[in-house]
Amino acid sequence: MANKHLSLSLFLVLLGLSANLASGQVLFQFYDHFFDWGLKEEIDRLVSIRTRHGIHSESKLQIIEADSDLYLAEIDGKVIVKLGPRYDVGHLIPGGFKVAAHGNDYAVWEKI
Repeated sequence: MANKHLSLSLFLVLLGLSANLASGQVLFQFYDHFFDWGLKEEIDRLVSIRTRHGIHSESKLQIIEADSDLYLAEIDGKVIVKLGPRYDVGHLIPGGFKVAAHGNDYAVWEKI
C-alpha cells in the first residue's frame, strides 16, 4: 500500500510542477521530492525548460483547450504544457514544437 501511495504522490508532485510551469508562478521545490523521491532528473528537466524560455509570473498564458481530461496551454509562444490523461493531442500542437519532457499525464513541448 505504501508503494501505491508513493506512486500517487510522485505523480501528483510531477503534475504540480508541470502546472507550476504552465502558470509561470514562483517556483517551489521540496528537498524530499528532489532527493528522497528520485525526481531530480524530471524536476531538473522541467525547471530547465522554464529557465531556458524565461517563463515568469507575468508570462502570457493562452489556453488552447480545457476539458475534463485535458488542459493544454501555450506560454509566451515558446512552451506548451499538457496536463491530464488524454494523449491524442497532436492535432492541437502547432508546427515548430518538439516534446521536451513527458510523464504520467503530462507533457511539455518547446519551440524549436
